[in-house]
Amino acid sequence: MTRLDTEESSRVADDAKDQGSSSATVRSVEEPNSSNRCEAGVTTEDLAIAEFDSVEEAYVRYVEYARVTGFAVRKGDSGRDNEGNVVRKFFFCNREGLRDKKHYERIDRQRAHKPITRTNSNARFLVHLDKGCGKLNMKSFVVDHNHELAPADHTNVMAPHRHMSEGDKAHKFIRSGNCLLELVENLDRVVKDYQNNEFMADFKCLYSEPVMTTGLESIEKAVSKVYTREIFFEVKKQIESVAALLVLHHETYGTIQKFMLRKFRRPLRVYTILYNSSSKNYECSCKLWNSLGVPCSHIFCAMKELEIEALPRRLVLRRSCKDAKTLEKVGAVPMADPEKAFRERYGSMWSACMSMCYIAA
Repeated sequence: MTRLDTEESSRVADDAKDQGSSSATVRSVEEPNSSNRCEAGVTTEDLAIAEFDSVEEAYVRYVEYARVTGFAVRKGDSGRDNEGNVVRKFFFCNREGLRDKKHYERIDRQRAHKPITRTNSNARFLVHLDKGCGKLNMKSFVVDHNHELAPADHTNVMAPHRHMSEGDKAHKFIRSGNCLLELVENLDRVVKDYQNNEFMADFKCLYSEPVMTTGLESIEKAVSKVYTREIFFEVKKQIESVAALLVLHHETYGTIQKFMLRKFRRPLRVYTILYNSSSKNYECSCKLWNSLGVPCSHIFCAMKELEIEALPRRLVLRRSCKDAKTLEKVGAVPMADPEKAFRERYGSMWSACMSMCYIAA
């Protein structure tokens, strides 16, 4: 007889309901987010027939599979026998489960909410001990994910896939000098730091979601899907300011709707918003969008009165979007820029000369 933790027993019972009477099941549905897209390294077939000498070996193999597939791994519950040996071990996608609701409902919260990274993903890998041969075999393997899988150039920033060589660890102890060679190396390191910070910002923007905290949740959610993380928090401040606005007047002239607003306890400052229902365009007298490139709270107040959730694309600057770095639409013909081509050639030659100076020194 084996003794299992209560939580682990319930999880095994749930697996048994989903998988029927079979002892080992690999479930794979051909969907866009299926993890069958691994092209090299460990595949689903390798894990299904593999035998492991230890739990750590099974974890390492599943992490290799996750790296080429596009997700990270989180260790789950263990089941032990009377002698303390591990007879079952769960491994989950790092987006398994959901954040407890009590963390959203706290009224004494002082810090801002952390981005949402859990999507209740069902992907898992369960191994159990075969006492006949003393090895761990696959018992349940679910490969379906309910979220977008990360591309290969983003998996290296996930916690299980991070790695620093001994040279990288020792590099920080190198003293900086004042010679030209070290100056060039330091400048190159600064550029790489900027590129790394930009890369990390893109990763967090694409693979996490902010917590909705304003009363206009539908508008806030629509905005979060368009803007980058930094710009979203600026726009969120404008959405929060809608609560302090009062609508003084609303009238319609054909396709033009006019709103007159003022802030609470500020009767002398009145703002005018014009909305064109045919062109889906907003204009506000505060001119915040013209100066900062983000919609003002008065525009969001007009959207609330009109019960409009989606922000018009003409109010969203291209450089503020999550997909700002994607390629241009198919069919668009890029315009040749002689000055830009000259700068690119000059930069390439400058880099080549710096490498030559480095070798000569």
